Amino acid sequence: MVFPKNYDPDYLENQKFVQDAAGNVAVRTTATITGDINVDNITTSTSGIIGKASGLNADFISAYAAPTQITCATLPSSVSSINADDVVSVQQISVAGSVTNTYTRDDIVITATGTDPTTLTLAGALFLANDTFVVYTNIPQARGDKVDLIEVAGTATAVNAGAVSAGTQRVAIATDDINQAAINASTTTMAGWDNAVGDGATVSGDIAHDAADAGEPVKIGGVAVDAQRTAVASGDRVDQVLSLSGQTILKSHTFATSSDRKEEIDPVDEHYVEEELIDTTNVSAATHYYPSSTGMSMANYNNLDIQYGFTDADGTLTFTVEAKIDDSTDWIDITPAAYSLATNTVGNSSFAVTNGTITGLLSLEGLRVRNVRLVVIASGATNSVQLHTKRSAL
Repeated sequence: MVFPKNYDPDYLENQKFVQDAAGNVAVRTTATITGDINVDNITTSTSGIIGKASGLNADFISAYAAPTQITCATLPSSVSSINADDVVSVQQISVAGSVTNTYTRDDIVITATGTDPTTLTLAGALFLANDTFVVYTNIPQARGDKVDLIEVAGTATAVNAGAVSAGTQRVAIATDDINQAAINASTTTMAGWDNAVGDGATVSGDIAHDAADAGEPVKIGGVAVDAQRTAVASGDRVDQVLSLSGQTILKSHTFATSSDRKEEIDPVDEHYVEEELIDTTNVSAATHYYPSSTGMSMANYNNLDIQYGFTDADGTLTFTVEAKIDDSTDWIDITPAAYSLATNTVGNSSFAVTNGTITGLLSLEGLRVRNVRLVVIASGATNSVQLHTKRSAL
């Protein structure tokens, strides 16, 4: 803009402009402007990464290096170095906290050397050792205003699977969070649902089969079979087997007759003891007790069978049976209770032979006594005596 030759500086409208000696025209203003002003700056931007002396609320640390140099260290992991054309401006701040100077690429030559740290040289600058610096760049921010997705406290953020590291962001959940408490209770309950394959917690059910039954108790199922299944190896897992109607099938089940076998272990009718008490000749002329004077214990046996055989050549042999139920010496003659199978009689007071031979078989049932002894009285010494017994529970 050039004023015409007829320009009248006293004309009110013309007083809005001013012209220097070279003929340059500018708008006149009454505004007062102070401080470090760069009216030519066209590249100032604060949207890129920023460096500060402390690194607090910044992306890297800027520090004094020389009267014309500063260093930019601890750069973000995505930035290996700062180039000269990355720098928008540099603020020089005195120890008192005031901005001493602002240097921009529009009015000063900036060079950059080295990777992290990068050294910036500002031609014509005059830095002091106790100055601090704010470095603005046009390097795009790789994060939001508050959340750094690239680093955690200067360490590259850990991604994918792996162990906890310095780059792992800590997450805290309030202990009084009602949802957290519920989750904790549920996971505690599920702690036993473990399976190496990872699917062992699968649970099904609630009612079905032929329906109707409902509520609370946990039911169990099984495999319905109508024939004996093939045995598996010891230690293998097996299915519970049920009848076609759902009843539990026992090992004793007979499929052909659809019945269960019963077996008595150590049956009572097999409890018996057979003994030969004596088979000898020429017992002395005296009273003899078999198996001894204290007799034989009947213990759990209720029945006693006796087979006898006597021969006497010089006198008489007399045979009786005695019993008792305590530890006294009072023996009771029970011979009359014995049933003689040979004569089909009971009530015999004794069985005797004189100068001859006698044999027989006696049966005593339901005795329920403690001890029994057999008594043989010999009047002579030329004889033979045979006694065999069988004690049984049934």
